[in-house]
Amino acid sequence: MKKIDVSIIVPVYNGEKTIENCLKSLLEQTLKKIEIIVIDDGSCDKTAEILDSMQQKDPEVLRVIHQENTGVWRARKNAITLAQGRYIGFCDADDIVERQMYQVLFEKIVEQNAEIAVCSYQRYKEGQPVGKPEMQWSDDVLEIGRETLGLLALVNTALWNKLYNAEILKKAVEFSEPPRIAEDMMMILSIIPYVKRIAFVEQAMYHYNVYDGSAMNSISEIDAQKTMNAMVALKKQMPLCYNELVDIMAFIHIGISLPIGLYSNPEKHKTIKFGFIREYLNRNFPKWKKNNYTRTGYVWKNRKMLKIWGVQKIYQLHLFTFFVRIYIFIVSRFNVNLKW
Repeated sequence: MKKIDVSIIVPVYNGEKTIENCLKSLLEQTLKKIEIIVIDDGSCDKTAEILDSMQQKDPEVLRVIHQENTGVWRARKNAITLAQGRYIGFCDADDIVERQMYQVLFEKIVEQNAEIAVCSYQRYKEGQPVGKPEMQWSDDVLEIGRETLGLLALVNTALWNKLYNAEILKKAVEFSEPPRIAEDMMMILSIIPYVKRIAFVEQAMYHYNVYDGSAMNSISEIDAQKTMNAMVALKKQMPLCYNELVDIMAFIHIGISLPIGLYSNPEKHKTIKFGFIREYLNRNFPKWKKNNYTRTGYVWKNRKMLKIWGVQKIYQLHLFTFFVRIYIFIVSRFNVNLKW
């Protein structure tokens, strides 16, 4: 049996316009001991035909699994069980990667004896780069310990610009009702108890394509409720010593990002009750408002936490509704991507 260093998982649903370019960038990787597992999650366009044709040309590298539509969470989890690589990476079906990405990440994660390796990424919109590369980290390695655990709130929670130890990733939480929003964050957060070292690569090797109709810009109230329920279920499965990290992550993704996504939906923003989200946080994640990772001393030592601390204060002053309106106005009026 061929030894596999890296398994790359690509979930796709109705991706006929982008999947070919995505897979071409993966098939051209300089790292040769790889496999690409594509989970066709019940596509009803020409995605299946494209995938089968490409698999015939590269059957030793490209594995295509057709399944009924179950959503991206279960598509990824199914692929994880099939992966043969020592390490696992993810790529979204509408993105592309640089040719050397997985070789660089593989060499980094092995060299640093890390459980996760992260590279910078560049946003693109309509083929043009947007802003500067993101996720650049000043240090090569983040050692996870009591004092540094809070810094994980600053590491982007997308699955796709990272490489993971396969055995650790297989320990990711399972949900009876998986979320559609913030699912990447929950998968990563659920494996943090097994992570001791995260290695960083400054190069921007992942091309993340941004669309106006992305999931975070079209959140429904049902999606929001599923995400809120899943976050509570995740906390129950995490060790108690991670409560403060879980609570601050809930504040960021449920208290801030989720209402911003809801407010971005023109059909929903007039009916949003921000007080309901505050009550949800108070009831399930009470350490969002008095957290060791946002105390003055911690923020002073780790200035990158300043934005989280600032929005926390806005929340506590009951000014969050005003903050969201200003945020949405600036983003829509000037067509910029503000990272609060």
